[in-house]
Amino acid sequence: MRKRQPNHIICIILTLLLLSMNIQVFAGTVVHVTKVSLNKTADILTVGETDTLKATIAPTNATNKAVKWTSSNSTIAKVNGTGKVTALKVGTATITVLTVDKALKATCKVTVTNGTNGTNGISDNTDITNKFTDSNFKTKVYSKIGKASSAPILYSDVKNIKDLSLAYFYISNLNGIEYFTSLTYLDCRDEQLTTLDVSKNTALTYLYCGGNNLTSLNLSKNTALTSLECNNNKLKSLDVSKNPALTLLDCRYNTLSTLDISKNISLHSLYCDGNQLKILDLSRNTLLTYLGCGDNKLTTSDVSKNPVLTYLECCNNNLSTLDVSKNLVLTSLWCSSNNLTTLYSIKDTWDTYNYRLQYTDSTHITTTDSLVITIKK
Repeated sequence: MRKRQPNHIICIILTLLLLSMNIQVFAGTVVHVTKVSLNKTADILTVGETDTLKATIAPTNATNKAVKWTSSNSTIAKVNGTGKVTALKVGTATITVLTVDKALKATCKVTVTNGTNGTNGISDNTDITNKFTDSNFKTKVYSKIGKASSAPILYSDVKNIKDLSLAYFYISNLNGIEYFTSLTYLDCRDEQLTTLDVSKNTALTYLYCGGNNLTSLNLSKNTALTSLECNNNKLKSLDVSKNPALTLLDCRYNTLSTLDISKNISLHSLYCDGNQLKILDLSRNTLLTYLGCGDNKLTTSDVSKNPVLTYLECCNNNLSTLDVSKNLVLTSLWCSSNNLTTLYSIKDTWDTYNYRLQYTDSTHITTTDSLVITIKK
């Protein structure tokens, strides 16, 4: 009679068989990577800037999601093991992410600029989201282009926008404005801006940036600019020599001590009240029709080369003589609160309230209301 095998031996054998089968099943269910993609296919950085690229593996349940990062030129842009890209010098480099499983790859072209906000050489699909460093400005841009805030802002989204109204939006900087290369109208009044560079917005014709805290304004490439309102800021200097098409300039209530408008021969209206101007040369502004230059420190005001002037307001300066006898179409004259002892005109029908009250001392304490007009033909 054969001896029966103990049950525990049978159990061990069955267990070993099942383990063997499971190992084979597990080996057969490895989920391979089918695709890898990056959150950006193009990026632009200035020297010293960084950006982190994000790789997405498909399917999401892939067994091995490990990747390797490389740069085609690590002297221009280097990348570390987590996808962080560092811009080192001007040029272009291609960042590649490679999957360990199946060796699939995705790339991002990185353009490194020298920090002058250039847009030359960047493609339409360049992601410029990180250029908008002010959250309120970025929110306004998303609203303008009709995208959700989770989506990237591409160069193609903004490059053809012609008008942008940003007033009263609590914006502290307009970083990213340089990519609006077709912009003709920009209204950024009453924000919190301290600097503004629109030199890359060469199509700009209207700029309204009053009511900020601007200490610098770069208009060096805006040759098409016709209307500029930069009043109520903190500008100590203003260079409009590269803006020959300018017809309206409002720079009231800054701290300007000089203002050169000799290159602005198309100027029709000039508002420069409330500065610290001692001299204002209008000899080349023959088309000027409106001049407001009150509340400055002017000691002379020669308007003899401005034959089409219709409005002149020069109150509260240090003028001792004013001659408007050559301004034959002048209809409004305001020149009180100076030190005028002589006022030349071709008529004496001006409203006396607008000219008679004058100071008799340099400290502007003692006044007289006895100024009379001297007829000069």
